[in-house]
Amino acid sequence: MKKSIIFLISILCFGNITPVFADYKDAAEAFKSRDYKKALKEWKPLAKNGNANAQYMTGYLYYSGLGVTRNLEEAAYWYEKSANQGVAQAQYSLGEMYLNGKGNLTKSYNQAFNWFTKSANQDFVLAQHNLGMMYKNGDGVIQNYKTAAIYFSKASEQGLAESQFQLGYLYRTGKGVVQDTKKGVNLYKKSAKQGFAEAQHNLGVMYYSGVGVWKNKKTAVKWYKKAAEQGFTDSQYNLGVLYLGGEGVAQSFKNAAFWIKKARDKGHKYADIPWDKYKLWKY
Repeated sequence: MKKSIIFLISILCFGNITPVFADYKDAAEAFKSRDYKKALKEWKPLAKNGNANAQYMTGYLYYSGLGVTRNLEEAAYWYEKSANQGVAQAQYSLGEMYLNGKGNLTKSYNQAFNWFTKSANQDFVLAQHNLGMMYKNGDGVIQNYKTAAIYFSKASEQGLAESQFQLGYLYRTGKGVVQDTKKGVNLYKKSAKQGFAEAQHNLGVMYYSGVGVWKNKKTAVKWYKKAAEQGFTDSQYNLGVLYLGGEGVAQSFKNAAFWIKKARDKGHKYADIPWDKYKLWKY
């Protein structure tokens, strides 16, 4: 979501497309001020007159339900108008809707792939990432880790944390690339430092077990805690267990109970075991 907002701001600042109508600036200012009704009032006439950026932003407002009742069919309509004029953000957004079968669109990997490709060819980072995921998972295409790595690399170079994590995984496992554990760990760290919880969790696992890095339980605790604080269930459970045993951290049944309860409340499959064994409800 954070990345999507960044790209919205690039459009509002007129990015690589110059608005034809002076009212576009008024709409952009209204959007920035969170006066979404006014923004839609200004953008929609421009969209009807063929302004590609206004079409995208109109679609976005309908998709998000900002200043108007949420309407995914209307969003898809305006996204397609904008996408056909070459707006990368719209091409990506339309691809996402096809990928998930939203609005009046029938789920279609083929359509999603086509729109993501158009967007990625303009270096739109989220589209590059999604193509990487499609090739990694074999969704609508023949599974190809090498091609996945190419797209993840493109998005990683633009700083996308999710792609840094996925590329790190490919380097760790040697899928589609020559195995390079050190490079994989470095990519995980880049992703984790941006706050990507799954990368933080995986670093915790690696430092706890000494896989690919020198074993360091204190560092494991650090990364587990960062992911746990974001609600990553496995990290919440693992952190709780470390508090139980005093591994890498001072033993604390109170802290163990706190984190294991969070994991337990979200249905972690092992959380009942220490919860009952150590009667953690007391804490």
